[in-house]
Amino acid sequence: MSVVLLALALFGCTGSPDKVKSGPSGFDSRPDTEDTEDTQDTQDTEDTASPTDSGTDTADTGPLDTAVVDTGPFVTVEVGTGEFAYVPLAPNDPIEIIAGPQGGYHFLGGLRVCNMTPPFDIHFQVVDSATGTLVTDLYYWQWMLIDEGNGCRNTYNLFGYINVILLAYGDQDTPPELLDGNLVEMRMEVTDTMGLVESGAVEVAAWSQ
Repeated sequence: MSVVLLALALFGCTGSPDKVKSGPSGFDSRPDTEDTEDTQDTQDTEDTASPTDSGTDTADTGPLDTAVVDTGPFVTVEVGTGEFAYVPLAPNDPIEIIAGPQGGYHFLGGLRVCNMTPPFDIHFQVVDSATGTLVTDLYYWQWMLIDEGNGCRNTYNLFGYINVILLAYGDQDTPPELLDGNLVEMRMEVTDTMGLVESGAVEVAAWSQ
């Protein structure tokens, strides 16, 4: 019995063991983390401070070239009249309704062209201005004009036979009856041997004796 009591007394003096610490003194028990100080910066971007091509190049906006371009000689077609020589016509000039020996009537046309190459095809027309009716419609093919020596040529005594059938009414059926005092437009369209086409026109007053 004395032996058992001695053993209990010894156990009571030593007491229970201390609790286990989470780690030795000074030891950081937190899990280690990766060292991120030397990692590559993933936010770096391309260097855009000095682009070499903006993609917005513009055309040269310097002074415009205002030099005059030589387009060659000026081509003209002038409508006139004349029996023995070319006579130019101005707007509202008189143009005679001429009676022919066989009972018909005609106008006398004339023409002056500049800087065109002969021979010429000539389309001669006369239109009654008030109604728009075509009363003369003739062609002269491969016509040689008189050379004036300055790049211009002329011709005259071109017969423009008159047909007033579209204007006739009742017993009014002749050019003097239907056109005397009317304004008419004389037209000339000229095609030269090179295929160049040019035209001219003048409005004049028809009259008969």
